[in-house]
Amino acid sequence: MITEAEFLNTFLVTLAQCTLEPNLCDEKRTTQCDEYAVCCSLGNEQYGCCPFTGGTCCPGTSHCCPPGFSCTKNGTCKRTSTIEKPLDPHDVDIIN
Repeated sequence: MITEAEFLNTFLVTLAQCTLEPNLCDEKRTTQCDEYAVCCSLGNEQYGCCPFTGGTCCPGTSHCCPPGFSCTKNGTCKRTSTIEKPLDPHDVDIIN
């Protein structure tokens, strides 16, 4: 079994600015994410990019969780299967 740190090191990618790819986030065409990223609403008609293919945007925050994890009410990421300790999504900021 891998540790949380190993998991994050495996799945975290270098956060980069959104590029001009066809992954448009809003009708005004002001935000685009890399083709592998997920568009996340940040509120007030602002959007950001979650750097995970199949990632989950955490509502009401500027964080997201990697695939296989979901956002919890207390602001952490929880594995959708079994995990001993929740991950902290603050290590995974949405790019905006």
